[in-house]
Amino acid sequence: MAFKEYKNFYNNLKNIASLSGSDSFIAENFILEERLQKKREEVYSEFIKDDSEKFGDWQFEHENYLHRKIYIEQNKNKRPETFTKINYINFLNQIDKNQYLVRLENLNGAISLTDFKDEEAELFNILNKISETGKPPSENNREKTLHDFLNSWNLKRDKRPIFAGFWGEIKNIFDNQNKNWANLLRDRLGLGHYAPETGENIPVLLLRYRVSEVLSYQKKNGFSIPTVLDSGFSEFFFPTSSSSEEGQTLNLSATKESAYYFNKEILHSFIEYKDTHIYRIGEIDSSSAEKCENIRGFHLNLLKNGLKNINEINKK
Repeated sequence: MAFKEYKNFYNNLKNIASLSGSDSFIAENFILEERLQKKREEVYSEFIKDDSEKFGDWQFEHENYLHRKIYIEQNKNKRPETFTKINYINFLNQIDKNQYLVRLENLNGAISLTDFKDEEAELFNILNKISETGKPPSENNREKTLHDFLNSWNLKRDKRPIFAGFWGEIKNIFDNQNKNWANLLRDRLGLGHYAPETGENIPVLLLRYRVSEVLSYQKKNGFSIPTVLDSGFSEFFFPTSSSSEEGQTLNLSATKESAYYFNKEILHSFIEYKDTHIYRIGEIDSSSAEKCENIRGFHLNLLKNGLKNINEINKK
């Protein structure tokens, strides 16, 4: 049971989880987490103060942990804790190297990171061309703006674990040239934080690449099952039981429990994005239809027989 040995911290988790709202979902995730080795809990506990009863204090400490142990800069000669022996029970070393992975990126964040605001219009024209034709620029006809953008983006990114889904599970979204694919994919992958809040659409880039390309960057221990310690707080994340062979996304497209199912998700190590990885550009123009609380309820009921710590979750 995650962090049960750290009584003050665990009691704080239970207090937060007993409340309502998104903060309680974060605490629930930590209580339900069952894929952390003792040593990894010890490392995390070094960043947590015993008197951190407020959610904001805990969040600050969690971010400090991430920047020290997970969000590793490229110029540092070390790997995120996710892909080290401290997390070996979650390694996925038996994975078909020929299958495609998919990753949905927020283009606003990428452009902001790379200072490509002045070239944004030209960049979007190139990406739309690729999306329409289904073909990236050939090696002999590579668009310079796109090439420079990807180079800059790759250099600015850190080595944090990358959440990815499987092409085989989501490719049906693109049947019949579905123009709403970005919203549908966001929901299937459980990316609820991709929600227009100010009325402005979110431009997204769908990347598709083979497992073998990840292996070309890190031949060993480059794939892992996600845990609560591998990324920032998110109510749209849900921990995986110790018996599962991959992570499971919150399927935000479900509107009733009888229709609920989840897709698989994994973490993989850093990979440089290439123009050949670009599959589609689109826009997310609406939030998910169902409330996160309801989706988490569907998900919990589907997994409850496999979760060891479910009885630790009590709402007031």
